[in-house]
Amino acid sequence: NKKHLLYEEVAEGKKWIQIIIRQIGNISFIKVSNSYFKEPCIENNVFASRKKDQGVHGIGLTSVKSIIEKYNGVIDIKYGDKKFTITISFFN
Repeated sequence: NKKHLLYEEVAEGKKWIQIIIRQIGNISFIKVSNSYFKEPCIENNVFASRKKDQGVHGIGLTSVKSIIEKYNGVIDIKYGDKKFTITISFFN
């Protein structure tokens, strides 16, 4: 179930990242958004990236998902329009 493996950097001056952390009632939210140039690579239902001389990897997001599940949280991943966003919710 392999889509495409692409690597291309975002042009200088067009890179950005945004982190928002909020608590509303008993729910804590962490939202991280960043820019990208090409659509993310998905291999076997896992986001992966190809970095120069490092092969394919995507362990970071897999680790984040396991930690979120361990603490009964929820993760939502969206991408499009040159923006990749992960929203994590924890219920206190």
